[in-house]
Amino acid sequence: MHRLIESIEIMAPVEKVFEFASDLERRLGLSPAFRLIGVDKLTDGEVRKGTRFRVKLEKEGELIEYETEVVGFKKNKKIVMQHAGGNLRVTLRLKRLDKHKTLYIHEEDFEIPDEILGVADEKEEPGNVSIIVDIGRAIRDLAFMIYGDPEKIRRAEKIKSKLREDLKTWLKRIKEEIERGF
Repeated sequence: MHRLIESIEIMAPVEKVFEFASDLERRLGLSPAFRLIGVDKLTDGEVRKGTRFRVKLEKEGELIEYETEVVGFKKNKKIVMQHAGGNLRVTLRLKRLDKHKTLYIHEEDFEIPDEILGVADEKEEPGNVSIIVDIGRAIRDLAFMIYGDPEKIRRAEKIKSKLREDLKTWLKRIKEEIERGF
């Protein structure tokens, strides 16, 4: 699992920031990482633990649809959302700095599939392979288990860098929207 954490101070009371954070469609609509097509609320009532949504978005020409559920909820303090596939968990925490200022903390825990990292499985060579080659592969595989595949790590860090850049832009947009009075 990978993790990103970014925060921003917003000149608004925590209640107003929480109201915005609870509006998934409005919040996702500000993301620079994709174009939001729509959010369907699948459960009735106010947003709370157990509330489920179906999200449709477009990223790089590809239509993406997923379900997400509120798995943690503390009014004016925290919202935790988990994607149905389990590969993304978003935690939004709010901290009252004073009666007119709130710290908005966005945490993401996520997996990056090997297909996205572009790392192909090694092909087995036909026929007899020398014991030296087998030992070399075993040593390499042991190093990968301990330290990780260097190419996968490099690619994951590049992806995380882009995600962090997008997240910072997103938080600035959220701040501006809330401070304007959304």
